[in-house]
Amino acid sequence: MTTAPLVDDYMTTLNCKALGTIIGYRRALQTFTTWLADRPGRAGNFEPGQFTRTAVQTYRILVKSVPSGFGRWSVEDQELLRRNPTRGLQTQRLLAPHVLEDDQR
Repeated sequence: MTTAPLVDDYMTTLNCKALGTIIGYRRALQTFTTWLADRPGRAGNFEPGQFTRTAVQTYRILVKSVPSGFGRWSVEDQELLRRNPTRGLQTQRLLAPHVLEDDQR
């Protein structure tokens, strides 16, 4: 997985952060920009115009849903855990906007 040049540029601004924080930020941002670039019609290249409010909302829902489903599967289907660690965590429900803004089209 290669990083978008903008990710590399942004990472240079974090030099005052702890190494573990920098590594986590890079991994999270790289995963997000790769997800954006891999969306249908994107040809695998991240472009700043893809970074929209709608894209962030969609990604947040995905990121919150996956661990919950994995936890449920680990408990109920595989019996690997006694309790789902995501149980009881508050998640913000994001609703689709009623009127799309220009950057959301």
